[in-house]
Amino acid sequence: GYGASLDKEAILQADKVVERLLQVYEWATLNSTVALAPSISKFGQTICANELQLLHDEIGGSVEIVRKRTLSDPSGTKSFLFRFHGSKFPALTLLREKEDSLLTDLDNSMQQLLKTKSFASKIESAPGERRKRSEAFDLDGRLVVTAPERKAADMGIIRGYSKKQGGMCYVEPKSMVHMGDELTEIREEIAAVESQIQRHQIAAIARAAPHIDRAIDAMARIDVIFARAAFGSTLNGIIPTVGCDGIVDLQSFIHPILAHRGNAVLSTVVPIDLILDSGSRSLIISGPNGGGKTLALKSFGVASVLSKVGVPIPTNGHRPTRPKTANKQVARVDFFQDVLVEVGDQQNIVDGESTLMARLNHMSSVIERVSKGTSTHPLILLDELGGGTDPNAGSAIAQAALEQMMECQSVQVVATTHSPQLKALSIEDERFQCASVLLERSAAQEEQGSFKRPNFRLQYGIIGDSYALGAVSRCEPALPDDVISRAAELMAGNNEANGDIFRAMTLSLQREQEAAEEAVLEAKMLTDEALQCRRATVALAQAYAEQFARLENRLEEIYKELKEDETRSAYDVVGDSLSEIRHVKKKVLSQKEILAQRGLKMVSTSYQFAEGENVVIVQEGMWDGQSARVTVQDANLDANEVAVIPIDDDWSWASGGDNDVSTSDETQEVLVLKKSEVAIWDYPDVDEPWGASMENVPNIKSVSDSRTNLLDTLSTLSNSQGEPSSSPSGKNKGSEAAKFSSSRERKAANATSKKKKKRAGKKGKKKAKMFLANKPKS
Repeated sequence: GYGASLDKEAILQADKVVERLLQVYEWATLNSTVALAPSISKFGQTICANELQLLHDEIGGSVEIVRKRTLSDPSGTKSFLFRFHGSKFPALTLLREKEDSLLTDLDNSMQQLLKTKSFASKIESAPGERRKRSEAFDLDGRLVVTAPERKAADMGIIRGYSKKQGGMCYVEPKSMVHMGDELTEIREEIAAVESQIQRHQIAAIARAAPHIDRAIDAMARIDVIFARAAFGSTLNGIIPTVGCDGIVDLQSFIHPILAHRGNAVLSTVVPIDLILDSGSRSLIISGPNGGGKTLALKSFGVASVLSKVGVPIPTNGHRPTRPKTANKQVARVDFFQDVLVEVGDQQNIVDGESTLMARLNHMSSVIERVSKGTSTHPLILLDELGGGTDPNAGSAIAQAALEQMMECQSVQVVATTHSPQLKALSIEDERFQCASVLLERSAAQEEQGSFKRPNFRLQYGIIGDSYALGAVSRCEPALPDDVISRAAELMAGNNEANGDIFRAMTLSLQREQEAAEEAVLEAKMLTDEALQCRRATVALAQAYAEQFARLENRLEEIYKELKEDETRSAYDVVGDSLSEIRHVKKKVLSQKEILAQRGLKMVSTSYQFAEGENVVIVQEGMWDGQSARVTVQDANLDANEVAVIPIDDDWSWASGGDNDVSTSDETQEVLVLKKSEVAIWDYPDVDEPWGASMENVPNIKSVSDSRTNLLDTLSTLSNSQGEPSSSPSGKNKGSEAAKFSSSRERKAANATSKKKKKRAGKKGKKKAKMFLANKPKS
C-alpha cells in the first residue's frame, strides 16, 4: 500500500528533498556556522547524513522529465512524462532505442500508406472528401485511422468504434500489424523493467523514511529561526528579557499590521510604550474616542504572544521615549501562559445573546478560569468596560469583576473604558494604574477653541477625557452643525462645569508630565556627554602613561651605557651630548620657517623610525624635497643615521606605511642619511600645551590620536550647547578660554581685569581735571 502510492514523480520529489537536506547538513557543519551560530548548527547536525547519503546515491538522478513521444506525435511537442533516466539504467536505454526505431518506421510507413490512392479512397467519410495524413493517431499503443465500418474489415484489424460518429471505426492497417505487435512487446518489456526499478527505489525510500522525517523537522526548525530573524530585521525587532513576574516594559512598540499596511514606512507609524509592572497589576486606559485605546490594548497581547513564540518584537529605534538606566532592563516582556481577550461586539442572534449578555458570559468564563487556577499567569485584555447598559450599573459590574480578578496574584489585566468610576480606580486602589491616549497640542487650536485630533500616543499616570464632541466633529460625512451645537448645549446643562474642571486638571497634569520627560531626556543627554568626555580623557591619560613608560625605558638604557663606558667619564659623555643638542637646535631654528611653510618638521636624534614610515628628504642636492620611505634592512647604521628609499610617486605616501610599493613606483636605490637630513609631516602632537607651537616635538602617534579624540569630543560638546562659532567675539572668547585651565582662574582674571580698568578710569579722570585746571584761560 505504501509503495503503490509513490510514482516516478514522487521519487523525483524525494530525491530533491534528500538533496536539500544534505545541503543543510553540510551548511550546519561548516566552521563558520559552528562559530557564529552554534545553537542552529546543532539542529542541522542532528540530520542523519550517512543514511540520507546512501539513499541519495540510490535514487539521485533516477527520474528525468522528457517530452512524450507517441505514434501521433513522434517529436513529442505536445506533452511530457516522468521516466527513469537511461544513463543510470543501461537496459532501459537499449529498449528505448528499439522503441524509437519502431516508432520512426511506423510513422514512415503510415505516411507512405496515406499517399496511396487505393488506401486513401477507403477512408473517405463523405463523397468528395478525403482524410488527411494527420488522421492517423495512437489508440492504446496502436497506430490507427478512421474509416467507415463497411470498409474496415478489408483494410485491417478494427481496434475500436467511434461513439461520436455513427458507423465509423478505428482500423489498424494490415501492413502495420506486425510492427505494432513488436512495439507492444518492447513497451511491455520496458514497463516490466521500470516496475522492478520503481519497487526497488520505493523500498529504499521506505527504509530511510524515519531519517527523512527527523531531518525535515530539523530543517523546518532552522527555517523558522531564519524566518523570525528576517521578520525582526525588517521591522527593527528586539529580543526582550523574559521573566515570570507579569512585567511588560517595552519602548516604542510598532504594531506589525500597521508596519505592513500598504506602502507605510516604519518611521511614519506612531510608536507607543507598553508598561505593566508587578506593583500595579492592572492598567486602565482612557482617553478620546478614536485615539487608539483598543489598539494599545491589542498591542499588549501581540507583544506577549510574539515574545512567547520567540519572534523579535517590532519597535521604532529612532524615538527614545524614556532613558535607559543602569539597573533597569527596558525591553522586557514576561511569559504569560494564556492571553484571554474580550474585544468587540460578541452578540449572537441565533443563541439570543445581546451585546451585554455576550460580554457578561465571556467575563464570567474568564473569572471562572482564573479562580479555579486552570489558567496560570494569564494576561486579560478587556475592551470598553462598563458599556452596553446603564452607565452606573455597567461601571459597578465592571469594577466588581476587576476586583475579583485581582484576587488572583498571578493575573495581569489591561482594560479600556469611558466610565469615570473605573477611571478613578487608579486613585483609590494601588493595584490599578492609569494611562491615556493624548491629543495633539497646538497653540492655534487652543486660541480658536477648535477640537483637537488624537496623536495616538499613550501617556502613563494621567486620566483622559472621552472628548465625545471632538469625535463627532470628525465624522465622515460630517454631522450638521446644529446637531453638534445642540449636543454641546445639552452637555453644558448636565454639570458640564465639573467636566471642564476635570479636563483642565488633566491638561495641566499632561503638560507637567511632558515637561518632566523633557527634563529627564536633557539630563540623560548631559550624562552621556559627560561620560563621553570622561572616556576620551581616560584614553588620553593611558596614552601618556604608555609614552612615559617608553621614556623611562630609554633613560634606563642611557644610564646603562654611561655606566658601562669605562673609557670616558660621565661628564665628557654628557658634555658631548649637550653640545650636539645645542648644535641641532641652532640648525633647526635656522630652517624652521622654511620647513613650516612646507608643512614639515625636523626630528630629534632620539626619534625611532618605523619600517615603511614616510619622510621627506631635506638634504641639499638632487634629493631635496623628494618623498621617501624608511627601511630598516641595513642593521649597520649609527644611532644618528636612517636608511630611506626615494619614491617617484609624490602621492604614494597617502597609502600608508604598510602597503607594498611596486618597483615601477619607487627607486630601489637605498640612501643612508643623517636624521637631520630628513623631515616628517608636521602633525599635531601632545608634548606641547594645547594651542602652542609645534617645534621640536617627537611624533608619538598613540598620544596624538588620543588627544585629537579628546579635542573632537570637547568641540562637539561646545557646538551642541549652541556657542557662537562665526562671530569675532566668539573667536576671541575661544582664544581667551584656552589660556585658563579652570573656571576659577578665568573668574580671577576677569576680576583683575575689571580692577585694572577701574583704576585706569580713575587715573584718566584725575589727569583730565589737572589738565583743565592748568589750562590757560583765553
